[in-house]
Amino acid sequence: MNELRSKEIAHFVHTISELASKASGLRELLRESLKPICSAMGAQAGSIFLVNAVEKTLYLAATTNVRENHSEYSTIYRFGEGLTGYVAGLGEPLFIRNLADNPHIQGKYLEAVDFQPGSFFVAPMLWYSGRILGVVRCVSNKVLSQAAAHKKIQLLQIITSILSPYVAATTAENEQTMSIERITHELKSSLVAIKSTMQMLIHTEKCLSDVSRDRVHDMNILCDMLMTSVESKSLAFGKSLIVRGKRTLFYRDILMPALTMLKPRMVSRNLSLQISDNVNNSPSLNVDRHLILLAVYNLLDNAIKYSASGTSIQVDAGHDSKECWFSFGNTGTTISRNDRDLIFSPGYRSAEAQRRNVSGQGLGLYIVRRIMEGHEGKVELDSDSQLITFRLTFPLGFQEEVKG
Repeated sequence: MNELRSKEIAHFVHTISELASKASGLRELLRESLKPICSAMGAQAGSIFLVNAVEKTLYLAATTNVRENHSEYSTIYRFGEGLTGYVAGLGEPLFIRNLADNPHIQGKYLEAVDFQPGSFFVAPMLWYSGRILGVVRCVSNKVLSQAAAHKKIQLLQIITSILSPYVAATTAENEQTMSIERITHELKSSLVAIKSTMQMLIHTEKCLSDVSRDRVHDMNILCDMLMTSVESKSLAFGKSLIVRGKRTLFYRDILMPALTMLKPRMVSRNLSLQISDNVNNSPSLNVDRHLILLAVYNLLDNAIKYSASGTSIQVDAGHDSKECWFSFGNTGTTISRNDRDLIFSPGYRSAEAQRRNVSGQGLGLYIVRRIMEGHEGKVELDSDSQLITFRLTFPLGFQEEVKG
């Protein structure tokens, strides 16, 4: 039995590893995992429930049970209700040798099964902190001996410990993303309220002095900078990209606000700016203003960091019947071929950036890439000799809709 169990475990580990590399999400992984789980356990049916820690409920993530596929069974288990919920609340595995002979348990803990099982196995999935992430339930139509049942429940515990890292990693990532999105929403809502109040002040208070108007203008710029920073951090940590398209003039609504935010840094580096007439004459775009402002801010921020002091940053534009593009060029250290292939990857920093100890986390260009992909566009790099140019290309047919 020990040799057989070792073979079963080794096969299961190999199977789960392969499934994890191919699965597009946690639910798909768990659905595909049920077949080898039932095979290893010699079970006729199996189900996997995951824990909703906030609501203290279990929801059905995968099952071979036809009856449990109905929506009415998707989130019915609360901790302490049902055999599966009992295990989630207790944190200990459970074995019922013959459910039919246990009317007290059967009446107290109702389970949605489409046949009367002979033996019933439930084991929790545990993580290092001891937190219950979910439960795996297997049902057999045979009544097993106590010794055989003990070995089966041990095997199920091993199986759940193998699944735990995959469940924990995905759960932690989802919770982190939800937390970031919630904080981002709260911060952005506050900033929008402040900006709206200042705009109302400008339009209603005709007697404001020039000094007061300048201060309101500076506060607007500060809000834009904070909004840009908040959005940048949330995207870097995996926030889902939602694009709200609106007709936008690149020169007025994107470039000028970004340059206003970055002007003090350009002055400190003694950098000048050359803007082609093509930029002001470019067609309007159907884009998310805040996201494109963030992309342009990141490109200009990079240009300022890597430009040689006393040089200029060039901004140009062009369009045809299908596309519109904007380029940002600066004179500095050329980018190697190896860096060009990796520069848009998250966390990547070039050898030159590390050598010069340039501040940054290697996320700016990754964020630019995500934003452009969300707009069905692209960002490209051209590094020739000392001239470094990034180009943003937008399809002119991008529709005004919300995209996730």
